[in-house]
Amino acid sequence: MKKQDYRIFISLMLIAFISLSVNADKWRVNNTGGIDADYTNLQTAINNAAHGDTIYVEPSSTSYGDITINDKITLIGPGYFITENPETQANPGSAIVDLVTINGGGDTTLITGMTINETLQLYSYITSANSLNNVIITRNKIFRIYFNNYSTSGGANNLFLQNYIYNSTSSLYTIDIEAYFDNTLFQNNFIANTYSSYFNCIDVDPASAVSFTNNVISGDVLNAPTTIFENNIFIDATMSDISSPGSFSYNITNLDILPAGNNNDVIADLTTIFDETCPTCSSTDGQYQIDTLSAAATHATDGGQCGMFGGTDPYVLSGIPAVPAIFYFQSPSSGSAATGLPVTIRIKSHK
Repeated sequence: MKKQDYRIFISLMLIAFISLSVNADKWRVNNTGGIDADYTNLQTAINNAAHGDTIYVEPSSTSYGDITINDKITLIGPGYFITENPETQANPGSAIVDLVTINGGGDTTLITGMTINETLQLYSYITSANSLNNVIITRNKIFRIYFNNYSTSGGANNLFLQNYIYNSTSSLYTIDIEAYFDNTLFQNNFIANTYSSYFNCIDVDPASAVSFTNNVISGDVLNAPTTIFENNIFIDATMSDISSPGSFSYNITNLDILPAGNNNDVIADLTTIFDETCPTCSSTDGQYQIDTLSAAATHATDGGQCGMFGGTDPYVLSGIPAVPAIFYFQSPSSGSAATGLPVTIRIKSHK
């Protein structure tokens, strides 16, 4: 799939989600004691949800545990790194889950704003009717992602957009994709593995077609000839099986690891391309914003920025979902019949 086709594909998928969710029910889940929500148990909410329902998962200091998704739903959490970036959420907590499994039948599921502490698994089953397609995973903090396939019809058109994907405690690949997953796109993500000496970051089976566009990538990449890498920034990365490389173009790396040509560039000191002065440049995810005067600011295929903050869908700080959020709330502890209870709130519409 060509880059312009991917852009059309992303737009159509997001429009489809909006149109299909108009008449769906919406549910609140909160496992904090004393909160009046529809559910306290997230898996129960998922099991009871109808096809296309939306579940808002509210911040909590306690994980919501392992969840399994077998039908189309939308999960919306509050985001992550809330206290590190301005105008995020008034409530500084995150919505945490552990192991997340999306089975065949979970086509067009959308997950956004969640923190996934363990693996996000995409499982397809034995027949093409149960392949896993059109899943959108956007603006989440994820430990690792694993595509598991039991047939020759794994799935297609799955999108991973604006996520922070970071494995620092396991030698397992941060992204591990088995065979027969086609037209899979990782765009505008942070993707890294910094565990010990393994640094296993990306492994794509040659029978899958995957594109990595406008990401920041750190760790070892196990090459596949069907994989496309474009407009990425590689930090201290290594490349395995370079004898049969995928397609690399308009990438930047600080180590000489990429095939020659195709406008790949080596910049030994990457501190020269990242902005260190902006108000949000010291946060965990904000540190990868590009200095507009650097070489990376105009190096991409469209003449714009490489990395996770470039392109048409730049990374959103703290993974704030594309719904209005209250980022400021102030209220006195008491009021009166005469004065009422004056409340000040500030709301930001995130796109």
